[in-house]
Amino acid sequence: LVAVAIALALPSVWLVAEAMNPEGAGRRRDRAAAGFLRNLLAGLLPAVAAFVLAAGLLRVARGAAGVFVLAGVGMVLIWALVGAGGLARLVGERLWPEVAETPRRSTARGGALLVGCCLLPIFGWFGLLPLLLVTGLGIEVRGWFGRRQPRDPAPAAGSKAAIGDASVPQQGPDG
Repeated sequence: LVAVAIALALPSVWLVAEAMNPEGAGRRRDRAAAGFLRNLLAGLLPAVAAFVLAAGLLRVARGAAGVFVLAGVGMVLIWALVGAGGLARLVGERLWPEVAETPRRSTARGGALLVGCCLLPIFGWFGLLPLLLVTGLGIEVRGWFGRRQPRDPAPAAGSKAAIGDASVPQQGPDG
């Protein structure tokens, strides 16, 4: 039952994160493409620190304070899962290049594959899933502390693109 919940929840989190912030999902995919080891190492220190801090606080926390500690752990886990969505999209684009122009399909297919690997008994549960979470955390940490790419400059006032001239191609919501 837990495996079914994980199999449904992970791709759902990734697709919701992509729907809510398509530009952010693209940036997470770009950071995932920078390399697995780089993202894993970037997420290792924050993951260990969060684990040690939560374990220490849970030892001394009583009552409602323990609930707040668990809520903080849950927020870190969700943040890591959202970051892992960039890895899911990257896997989907690389294995199914014919759907790469549709980011949601790439995320769904890559996510299904990653979840399938994480459902592998013992190795998937205790090896791949934690690695996926730490890598996702690293993707998010690198985005938080990394350099931001400058956005495309806005069209000059009075230009055909700013006015909405039909001869100038307009970009849709999917890019």
